[in-house]
Amino acid sequence: MKHTTGIVRTPDRIGRINVPQDMLKSIGFSAEKPEPMEISCNGESITIRPYIPHCILTGVTEGQYLEYNGRRISKQAVKDIVKLVDGGWKNFEEQTDSE
Repeated sequence: MKHTTGIVRTPDRIGRINVPQDMLKSIGFSAEKPEPMEISCNGESITIRPYIPHCILTGVTEGQYLEYNGRRISKQAVKDIVKLVDGGWKNFEEQTDSE
């Protein structure tokens, strides 16, 4: 969604930019009940959107998670890793050695 408002802001000395509250409300942000926002950069664009927690390995946003060093890992990713370590590690090494 590309939305041009004609609003121009200048960053302050440490790089912060104020985003109009109406813009934040349009993506579901509430000043009364603030929630984390995800900020990403793609080329010359900066995107701000509500943060949706996800598994750092699979990107999955649903299901059960474990916390490890402040990161979320899905239960399914952990099961897959255990399978790899328990029975498939030797096969994995053989596959990577042949490449």
